[in-house]
Amino acid sequence: MYYEVYADVLFVKNLWMDLLLLFITAWANRTPVRVGRILAAAVLGGLGACALTIASPGLTGAGYFLGTLALAAGMTKTAYPGREHLGERILSVYLEGMMLGGMIRYLEQFHSLAGVWFLVASSVSAGLILAGERFLKYRKRRQSLTCRVTLRHGRSRAKLDALYDTGNSLRDPVSGKPVSILEEERLQELLEQSGLENLPRVIPYRTISQRGILYAYVLEEMEVEGPDGSRILKKPLLAGMPEGKGQYPMILHRDLLSS
Repeated sequence: MYYEVYADVLFVKNLWMDLLLLFITAWANRTPVRVGRILAAAVLGGLGACALTIASPGLTGAGYFLGTLALAAGMTKTAYPGREHLGERILSVYLEGMMLGGMIRYLEQFHSLAGVWFLVASSVSAGLILAGERFLKYRKRRQSLTCRVTLRHGRSRAKLDALYDTGNSLRDPVSGKPVSILEEERLQELLEQSGLENLPRVIPYRTISQRGILYAYVLEEMEVEGPDGSRILKKPLLAGMPEGKGQYPMILHRDLLSS
C-alpha cells in the first residue's frame, strides 16, 4: 500500500496555516507582530510538516507526537525569540494547530477544500479560534475582578458578589473617600434593617449618558474577599446605583483596596 504526497501543495497549505496560527498567538496574547520572524517560522513549519508527513509511515504514535511538539517549539522560538511566556506560547501554538487542523478535517467532509476554498475555510476557522480565545480571556479577566463582599451595618448583614471596576472613580467631594456603588433596593434594605440613624451625603456624578447626584451612606464595616485574601474596611461609603440593576449588584471603587 502506498500513497502520493504532493510536497509543494502540502508545503503551501501548511505555510498558510502556520501563518494563521502564529498571528493568532500574537493577537490573542497582545504580542508585538514581527512579520519577518513569523514568515520564517511559518516556512520552518511548512518544511517540518512535509518532513513529518513523508516520514510518518516509519514513526510510532509517540514519535509523531514528539515531532509535532518539537516543530511547534521551533516555530514559536523563531517567531518570538524572548524567553518570557515561551512555554505558554508553545502550548498555545500546538493546541491551536490541533484545533485548526481538526476544524479543516471536519469541513472537508462536506466540501473539497482546495485553492480558494481552503483559504476561506482556514481563515474563517482561525477567526473563530481567535474569537474564542478572546472571549475566554475576557471571561477570565472579569472573574479575576470579582470579589465576595460582606456588608455589616448595625443589625444588618449582607453577602454579595461585587465587581472591582477600574472605571469607578467616584469620590466624596468633602472627605475625598472612595465611593462604591450598590443596587438602590439592597442599599435601602440594608439601611432600614440596621436600626441606626443614617444621614446621606450628596455625591455628584457623571457618566457617558447622564449626570446627577447620588446619596451615599457611611456603613460600619465591609469585608472584601479578593485573590490575595480578605480585607476589612471600616466606615466605607456606599451610594445607590444610578442606572438600575446591572450584571453585578455592587461595584467597588478602583482605589478602594489600595486606600
